[in-house]
Amino acid sequence: MNGFSGAANGVSSFSGKIKCDCCRKQLRDPRLLPCLHTCCKECLNRLNPYVVTTDKDFSGGSIASGSSSTNSSNSRGLTILCPSCDSEVDLPDDGVEGLPVNFVSQKLILLESLNQESNKIQCDLCEDSATATARCEECLTYLCSFCLQAHKRQRKTSSHTMLSLQEAREKGIRNIHRPVFCSKHSNEEMKMFCESCDDTVCRDCCLVEHREHRCYFIEDVSVGKKKAIHNLLSQTKPHIDVLSVAIDSVTSMENSVKEKAEQVNTEINTFFDTYIEALRKHKNILQHKVKQIEAEKGKILQLQKLQLQQVLKDFEDSCNFVSDALEEGSGVEVLSIRKFLVNRLKELSASKYVCEPKENSYIKFDCEDSVGMVDGFEVKGKVSSKENKPLKCLVKGEGLSEATQGQRAEFLALIKQDKNDIEAKKYQLKVEMVAKDDHNRKVNVQVSNEKNGFHLVTYVPPAPGQFILHIMVNGKHIQGSPFIVTVKPNQILEEEEEQIVEEKPKEPVKHSGCWHCCTFCSSGGKKDATCGCGATMPGGFQGCGHGHPGHPGRKHWSCCGQTERGSSCKQTAMKAISNQSGHSNAQHQTNTLKHPSSSKQQTNHYYTLPKSFKTVSL
Repeated sequence: MNGFSGAANGVSSFSGKIKCDCCRKQLRDPRLLPCLHTCCKECLNRLNPYVVTTDKDFSGGSIASGSSSTNSSNSRGLTILCPSCDSEVDLPDDGVEGLPVNFVSQKLILLESLNQESNKIQCDLCEDSATATARCEECLTYLCSFCLQAHKRQRKTSSHTMLSLQEAREKGIRNIHRPVFCSKHSNEEMKMFCESCDDTVCRDCCLVEHREHRCYFIEDVSVGKKKAIHNLLSQTKPHIDVLSVAIDSVTSMENSVKEKAEQVNTEINTFFDTYIEALRKHKNILQHKVKQIEAEKGKILQLQKLQLQQVLKDFEDSCNFVSDALEEGSGVEVLSIRKFLVNRLKELSASKYVCEPKENSYIKFDCEDSVGMVDGFEVKGKVSSKENKPLKCLVKGEGLSEATQGQRAEFLALIKQDKNDIEAKKYQLKVEMVAKDDHNRKVNVQVSNEKNGFHLVTYVPPAPGQFILHIMVNGKHIQGSPFIVTVKPNQILEEEEEQIVEEKPKEPVKHSGCWHCCTFCSSGGKKDATCGCGATMPGGFQGCGHGHPGHPGRKHWSCCGQTERGSSCKQTAMKAISNQSGHSNAQHQTNTLKHPSSSKQQTNHYYTLPKSFKTVSL
């Protein structure tokens, strides 16, 4: 199967691509715009151009749309609007004539004309519309037998390649390429690419205007340039899927709003069927409000969907055109519009759009809420479209900012509730505490569940340093959270540690680790093996190694990092001290703030908020 017959099967699918975006007829002399839409040259000339000015340029009066006679307009250039997407198109110095020809549309038109087997193809040059018998490959025109002989005899066209219609069909559309000639040197074909100007030029241009520029043969650079455009296309195409999913999400949310509105209307109908005429009036008022909420939410979602659909259309149109250009175009053809392709793809890739629905489906009907009187009767029922206000949390205590190693720290938390808000009565208080330098080191935090929103929060920090305290209500941080808590070292524990070393120098505490040169050697190269010296190695090894930063430079104990083999193990000694001080800490905890239920006399004092109590909102 030749190239033409393979492409001819898809002619019907090309019908939309060979129609002008302005007149909606078959393209004639198609010109490509920077937004990658295509219009007839004649249609573009009929558009009214305008001049884009700034406040500094404006010197009084108004510049009429389409005025191109003033010198100031010529210096700034004219602008037209794309008939398809309303994008601003800055015309070149020579106007519409300077816009590049859409070679993709030209080939599709040629394909359709060659496939007209039932209709006779007419000569493009004769005024009497004689039947065409041949086609010029360079001019891409159909010629009758008389014009064919004249075409061969003329000096400028005598070297052109002439094909019969049957030969053109057999050759196929993909093998027919029209040479592109230089606008300044009409007899010279565009065979060079100026890297400095990013444009196609002829050989004469390389010797004159582009003499000092970096010029290359198109055959040498077209493959690389096409590949770069193809890579940019592959980065732009995924936006089409994202936009499609976003539109589906917005449509689904729009349907959800409608379903929710219908559900609320059903609830309202069920509730008010038992009431008399006064209650029916109130029902109608509520239903009208639901419709307003539905209309407002639906209007926002509908507008967002239209915006996303327009963005999707821009992406699809541009990506489809670039794909066709890369597939159908030769090197010189693609490079002649390379700037348009690259700029449009970059513009689309950098564009921003909101994929999440801008509205939710929250519509609630509360049948227990009393709203006043209607015709002398008290009525209930309220429709709301917004969620309840966040709860307020009050916190107080030294445990919010400082604590001591091994000693109990505490603070109070009060959740303030609105008595008229039913949902506010259901809340969850969550408190977490982790080390600032290592979030995997967590501290056990106890939260007491009390009535009236009071909670006593306690914890015992195991080591000195800075810790992060997270306080959340219903999964949201309160104001000021997370808090930074500074834990001071316990001097009693340090003194007891020193006494152990001084009083029992002859009986060292046994080491729990091994005596080794490095963790890498003693563990057989395990990455998760650690050492008390604190040194690490690159590559994910958590232990020490020879020659790496932090290594003591000699053998040492893996448990505590001591370099003396007969020394006492500090790690084992600290564990012993912690066990001995456990009883004293338990007794100390009983002397801290008492539980509200421990004494009836202290209950009122406990629930009375001090003036310094801090008010925090979620």
